[in-house]
Amino acid sequence: MTIPAGTYGDDMPACNTFQDATFLCANKEVPADVVYNVMSTLWNEKGMAAMVSAKKTFKTMTLENAFDGASIPLHPGAVKFWEEHGKTVPANLK
Repeated sequence: MTIPAGTYGDDMPACNTFQDATFLCANKEVPADVVYNVMSTLWNEKGMAAMVSAKKTFKTMTLENAFDGASIPLHPGAVKFWEEHGKTVPANLK
């Protein structure tokens, strides 16, 4: 993966790197509705625009690649969010 020139400042050249992923972590004690609301806020059009403006590599986050690479169970509020958006959450991630 190549980070495009200018991602971290106008004078920064393109840079080869490994692909990364972004995971939001929440303690299991956080209520499901709180996690669901955070997910809904971040993953709506305005939320995604704000994240991309903060870090251009957020453009790679999509509903299609959702939780690809996840290896630990998702919070119940996240499971609800993804299932409502048509994603099948594997049993090992519930």
